[in-house]
Amino acid sequence: MLVKALIIATSAITTLQADQPVYFYGTIWLTTADGLLFDIRQPCGSTDGGTDGAFNGFGYSQVNGQPYCAPGPFGLIIHPDWGKTLIAPPMPLHNGLSISRKIYVPYRPGRNYVRYLDIIRNDTPHMQTAHVQFFGFSGLGNAATMRKLTNEYVMIGAGPDGTGQPPPIGVLLQNGLRHAPDKITDCIFYDAGLFSCAYLWVQIKPHSRVSLLHFVVQGKRTGSITPHVAGIQDDYDDVERQLEELLASPDFDYLDPEDLRTLWNFFIDTDVNMDGRVNVLDMIVVRNDLTKTPESASTPRSDVNHDLRINILDMIAIRNDLGWPY
Repeated sequence: MLVKALIIATSAITTLQADQPVYFYGTIWLTTADGLLFDIRQPCGSTDGGTDGAFNGFGYSQVNGQPYCAPGPFGLIIHPDWGKTLIAPPMPLHNGLSISRKIYVPYRPGRNYVRYLDIIRNDTPHMQTAHVQFFGFSGLGNAATMRKLTNEYVMIGAGPDGTGQPPPIGVLLQNGLRHAPDKITDCIFYDAGLFSCAYLWVQIKPHSRVSLLHFVVQGKRTGSITPHVAGIQDDYDDVERQLEELLASPDFDYLDPEDLRTLWNFFIDTDVNMDGRVNVLDMIVVRNDLTKTPESASTPRSDVNHDLRINILDMIAIRNDLGWPY
């Protein structure tokens, strides 16, 4: 598979200095406060195996059929709470587009996930259309979907006979066309554990950008899971808990104003306060920011129509969507 061939040799990281951006080639090892591993491989930015083989390469991204492959080393920033963000440099695409990535792992008890932010930029004077795919493979190459809702998946991996499974994983996403396994398969080919989310006809204005956000959760291996036996699912419950918490209160820590203002998939533009519904509260937020720019506003999302000014047109856009639940 092409994206597999893009992965280069790995190298271990021994020491990191807080508050100093540093650059690395190869694999960057990010560990959560609970001791779970996200081993981020360059140049694609995918999670390699995780802890106990939870993944088999997860978190690839491609735009218009071109897989992301960094042209240089990733930068790493350690935050005050010891969470870490990888800055994956821009990769030029066809037709004047480019893609870059920000990959964040928090360092707080009970938060065992990696957050992928994929940024697609249009540096041309013309409107561009992008087809974006976020995908990966579950541990051991096989998977079953334990739960599938509008916004989230919980999956487990398993061996050919349904045993020897690694911990479960979960994916939180919005607005994409999803494909995930619906049962344990009887083979160990990579395709068996494929999860994919596609975004079609993403419109990007001239000299502008859009951002796509995904959370990938790794479960603690505190017990065991039997796919068809309810009650023996400590690992599954832990993943489900994290997904529900992220759905209720997404982790936007260390995203800059432009990241939030250009989120394309996670919230609709008119849901200014990001509470999952469009109502008078959104109009109040914009009213309080009238005549400001996204940089000076209380929230950059007050610029609903992304014209870099906050005015009556933004309030009209909200009025037209009033009552629309997300």
